[in-house]
Amino acid sequence: MPPRRIREQKQNDDFPPPPPPQMTPFERANVEMLAEITRILERQTERPGKSHEEDIAERFRKQGPKEFSGTTDPLVAEEWIRSMENIYDFMGLTDADKVRCAIFMLKADAALW
Repeated sequence: MPPRRIREQKQNDDFPPPPPPQMTPFERANVEMLAEITRILERQTERPGKSHEEDIAERFRKQGPKEFSGTTDPLVAEEWIRSMENIYDFMGLTDADKVRCAIFMLKADAALW
């Protein structure tokens, strides 16, 4: 005997579908905000642009950071670190981006460390 087939239940046409739930103004604002964020993200992925690293590097260079080539004077090293930290704070960089930017500014002996 073949296995029984389960019939799909048809929607009862006698009853209309339930109305969509009413959204509060707060929920409506959230939905609109998420839709706008989605549109922004779609636009960013559509246009060929700079990668995150290229954008950070360009913005970082515009701040005029000083190169560091190494020194035995701790005051010079500390002043360089402070100037870099000021740029980091202004730009709001992540830790990973801070490291990339600092490595980029190390020259001569400092780059060999």
